[in-house]
Amino acid sequence: MGNRHSEAGVTLLEILIVLVIVGVMAGMVSIAAGVGGSKNALSRASDLMASRLTLVAERAALTGEDAAIAWDTDGYRFLQYRDGTWAPYRMLSMEADERLGTVHLDGAASPASAIISADLGASDSRPLRWVMESGADRVDVVFDGLSAWTEPAR
Repeated sequence: MGNRHSEAGVTLLEILIVLVIVGVMAGMVSIAAGVGGSKNALSRASDLMASRLTLVAERAALTGEDAAIAWDTDGYRFLQYRDGTWAPYRMLSMEADERLGTVHLDGAASPASAIISADLGASDSRPLRWVMESGADRVDVVFDGLSAWTEPAR
């Protein structure tokens, strides 16, 4: 047999190493470029709103203190009823208004609000539903008074 150096070709191991390097580089580029940026921003914003609504409702039930959410097309904020008045919600990262950037709350042409009651009694009212949109993408954030979740917009 001839000398290995004179044979042309690559080994399977060399091909696998190159594929791993290309895959890692493609992943880094897609993260840096923000592939699907508006959809990811919409998903993050809707998931965050649903999580915060659930957290505030749970805290209201545990502490007995009513809370509220106030919103407009550009964002929302949480309020807490204390000392006879509505004030910014006292919890790290929830005291300031949540501005949504490229995401908007559809159908919120005028500012509105809803109370998140500490009363756990059954409610006959329908769940609150916010439609969050970014470009052509839309997601509903639904809140039944105790918990919130996201679902595809109707």
